[in-house]
Amino acid sequence: MAPKASCAPVCARVCRKRNLAVSGRVRKRPSLAPDSERTATADLVDAAISRIPVGEVATISDVALVAFGRMGQFAKIQVATRLMALPVEDRALPWWRVLGGNKDEHKLRLQKLALEQEGGYFPLAGPRVGPTSFLQACLVRRTLTPGTVHNATFVYLHGFGFSPAYYADHMLHFFDVEFGRQDLRAKLGLRVVLEPSPWRNFALSKGTAEPAWGCTDVGQPDALALARVGALLTDEAAMLESPEHQLCLGGCSEGCMTAIEAFMRCGSPLAGILGIIGKCQTLDSVLAQAAAQPQKR
Repeated sequence: MAPKASCAPVCARVCRKRNLAVSGRVRKRPSLAPDSERTATADLVDAAISRIPVGEVATISDVALVAFGRMGQFAKIQVATRLMALPVEDRALPWWRVLGGNKDEHKLRLQKLALEQEGGYFPLAGPRVGPTSFLQACLVRRTLTPGTVHNATFVYLHGFGFSPAYYADHMLHFFDVEFGRQDLRAKLGLRVVLEPSPWRNFALSKGTAEPAWGCTDVGQPDALALARVGALLTDEAAMLESPEHQLCLGGCSEGCMTAIEAFMRCGSPLAGILGIIGKCQTLDSVLAQAAAQPQKR
């Protein structure tokens, strides 16, 4: 008698196709985000789109950076999803200023709507050589002020593709002294300064607007950016009685590498440095000079 064929391979294929089976166990389908969360996301995207000035266009990546303070893949998917949900006949938001979707079809719509809505044709986003005013408005310094007393300062540098708004508007708990205790940070008098990076060279990014400190391309932070961070540390140190005990510097990813470099080079006394996901690429000569200073050993 021929061995009875097993239906397991067929079932496994069907389950994999439906994204249900993992290691022989049934996995629940991921639940959709609550209506309140989806509405909040849509509101953020709508608010960003509404700020695109007349005569300018933006990419989905641009809108993600303004809406969420970051331009990662998930943020761009959220923007694209919202754009797809907006009906073509909707004129409440200037969605036609956002480049995305079917490029040829979208270009025709843009040309038609530009004449109707903008009073004339406006340029499509080609290889840009610099940021638009829509983008410039999002890459500004943000400060989380303490309560009535200012006892310490933490200067924090964001990573590649992020902006200070990511922390100031969406990740306030990141700087909680204790999780969920924003009031405690204020009571302790901690001032957080979120310094923005420059834009990455638009020729290197092929026209894409990318906040960057310079480490991605040359392995070292941008010289002008370093000078700006150094000047900021000098200003913040002047506001404190004992900056060697009250002033800290930190950063994430490219921001971490820039913070390390700034720490090694700055003349202002610092209490320390806190880096997340980064490494030291400081020149040996700079390291030697820093090692000669007792507070940096």
